[in-house]
Amino acid sequence: MFNLAKHRPYKYVRYMVSLLTAGEALLGGLLVKPSAACRQAVLQGNIDIVDWVALASLRDSSNGMLSMSGPGSATAGITMASMLVEWFNKCGFFTSAGSQVNYVFGTSAETLMNVSRYHATGSMVYLYARTWRLAI
Repeated sequence: MFNLAKHRPYKYVRYMVSLLTAGEALLGGLLVKPSAACRQAVLQGNIDIVDWVALASLRDSSNGMLSMSGPGSATAGITMASMLVEWFNKCGFFTSAGSQVNYVFGTSAETLMNVSRYHATGSMVYLYARTWRLAI
């Protein structure tokens, strides 16, 4: 959403206005239609309503069974790299999207060098880091 707002502000504003007035919006070829639970979420804490509407609506509209019913919807909010790539490709605002992910062994030096080369060409690069904690 940050890069959409930064590089395509008119499309971002149109997306937000449509979500707020119609309850659904198009991001290029990607239909974003959040569930009633997502639209009626009670927000508490550190999340701004504009961020909830933009981000939770996108995440929720791609969920099959779980709803983003509030900021505590951690499981429903999990987004894998493949979903990000799908969103980027469907929205059509960027030339192409791809992913180099290894969930088991982490990132290799070769992957980081490829990322550096993409960035050097002026491409937008997203690095995703997730720390897993195991409670016993």
